[in-house]
Amino acid sequence: EKIEDVSGVNKVYKIKNFPGRIDYSGSTVDVVVYGIEQGYLESTPAQKLSGEYFSSESESTDAIINKEYLDTLGLDEKIVGKSINLSVIQSSPDTQIEEGDLVVDIVGIVEDDSSPVIYLQVDAISKYTPPNYSQATVVINKEFSLGEVRKQIESLGLETFSVMDTINQVQELFTYLRYGLLIFGIMA
Repeated sequence: EKIEDVSGVNKVYKIKNFPGRIDYSGSTVDVVVYGIEQGYLESTPAQKLSGEYFSSESESTDAIINKEYLDTLGLDEKIVGKSINLSVIQSSPDTQIEEGDLVVDIVGIVEDDSSPVIYLQVDAISKYTPPNYSQATVVINKEFSLGEVRKQIESLGLETFSVMDTINQVQELFTYLRYGLLIFGIMA
């Protein structure tokens, strides 16, 4: 709520992530489970390969998986429409939360170049996870600069990360490489 009140913020998507284990067709794989809000995947660079995103009509047991999960198990896009067993692995034994063994229906596949991931609606898994969110994705209005919105969010005592950070680091690396090549060129 505090982030949503920051000027320049258009939308905040709250996210929970936690470890899980999926059983399907005799294969078991450890995955990262993300509890996300409707609209989150559409606002990220993840491309939809098959099926659909969550909508207001989506059932609480609907799930979206990424391509890396398919590749890990040697599956193809025919898994859309099938059910899999998901076990939520309790990461903090001190909290009083329910055991998480669910049967979820695969409704979509996304390409997002990460480790095996399954996306569920955050409301569907809230009783199996601690109440805190692990991160938030912030979409800002075009009229505002990323830097000024970031400063306001960081003034709330929160850490921020942007894709622009990675781009700037790569550009900085190439600048150092150019200087190194220039020095070798002068010496030659």
